[in-house]
Amino acid sequence: MIPSPLHLETYFFTEIHLVACPAGCDTTGDGLFSSLVECSRHEADPSKWMVQLGIHKVEDDEEGCPEYTFEIQVVGLFDVDKKYPAEKAESMVQANGPAVLFGAVREMVANLTARGPFSPVELPTVTFVDECKSSGKSAKPKSRRPRPRRSSKKVTRSTE
Repeated sequence: MIPSPLHLETYFFTEIHLVACPAGCDTTGDGLFSSLVECSRHEADPSKWMVQLGIHKVEDDEEGCPEYTFEIQVVGLFDVDKKYPAEKAESMVQANGPAVLFGAVREMVANLTARGPFSPVELPTVTFVDECKSSGKSAKPKSRRPRPRRSSKKVTRSTE
């Protein structure tokens, strides 16, 4: 095991919204799981990055109504080791930054749903290779709320 050249300086949640058994559910099911990732490099210091991750689980006509729906947004501020090759930094941040943040989201969802009326939700293991859209802009948080990109990944529940 070697230390990663990507260092997490801090992270914080900008939105946490979770609903147990949304009203109006006619059919139970897994729902639809989606994510949105945005990466921005700092203008003044190219070794600093901001990664925004949005994870969403919503009701879907085809997939039915899940026991929980949620929308969670998390922002991470990262630093790439100055010795790491600059030409590889962006792809490393795009793949590993969201993966680091996903662990925090996964734990948050597990903790929140463990206190709910249904079984705790365990988010699936995922990869973020080729998911991040680099904006090429300054690493300043945006005032708009990121919207999820639909995907076919489903959330699975723990059966304990």
